[in-house]
Amino acid sequence: MLERHSGSEKGNRYQFHVLDYFKNEAQALGHSRKWAREWVDTRG
Repeated sequence: MLERHSGSEKGNRYQFHVLDYFKNEAQALGHSRKWAREWVDTRG
């Protein structure tokens, strides 16, 4: 889950429910890091 606090009562939350998509934990973590960097970079 990613969560961003915008200073108001209601923040933004993004949850992902993909099970058994990656072959192992290292692959899942690598993808998560890449995705999170791109997400932050495109939203300032």
